[in-house]
Amino acid sequence: SNGYHRINIREFRGEFLGGVRYLISERLILGTICLMSVVLFCVASINMGLLPIYAIKVFDVGPEGLGILLACCGIGITFAGILTSFKSNQEGINHSVMIRLVFVISIMYMIFSRITLFEIAVPFLVFSMILVGMFWLVSATYIQRKVQESFRGRISSLVTSCGGISVLFGLSFVGYMADIIGPQLATLLSCLILITCTITFVILRKHFFTDSNPADEIVGSISEKGIVSL
Repeated sequence: SNGYHRINIREFRGEFLGGVRYLISERLILGTICLMSVVLFCVASINMGLLPIYAIKVFDVGPEGLGILLACCGIGITFAGILTSFKSNQEGINHSVMIRLVFVISIMYMIFSRITLFEIAVPFLVFSMILVGMFWLVSATYIQRKVQESFRGRISSLVTSCGGISVLFGLSFVGYMADIIGPQLATLLSCLILITCTITFVILRKHFFTDSNPADEIVGSISEKGIVSL
């Protein structure tokens, strides 16, 4: 609605730093992004990095079976989008919902790591991915609802950047552990890390990820003009 906006390097640096300052000041949003990054680190790395190993070493189904497993991920995400679209009231979306989803996701993948029959793993993976997709959509909706309008684009970019970094390190870590202890134990380890980080988030949420320091107080005089002039 504000029209086309040209931007140069100085403006980009200033607006980027303004987004970072806003994110640091908004602890609830920062905590949500941290939780999303941990889920990507632990879960996305399993789907993207370990499913090929599962197809060969655990289920013994080859490339055709791997294609079905990857299709299950897509089907699960699609169903998650459909189910989430039925929820018209966004006021019920909060950290409690996200935390419950994370714990259920962790349990589902821990069970998945013990399954050796391909026929059982397929529907189980679909259901697990529905939960993963719902978590991602709920978290993204929560952030968009909490972020101020003038910072929404920058915060969305930072969320995407954090997600990419999390997936990068998650793939490296889970792949390395799979070489040492196997894909099933690597999945269990990833789930334990996810549970530990989620419990840590719950504890920090009471003492750190709060509304005690709203952005308006910390950011202070930061405005669109002030950001551009940095």
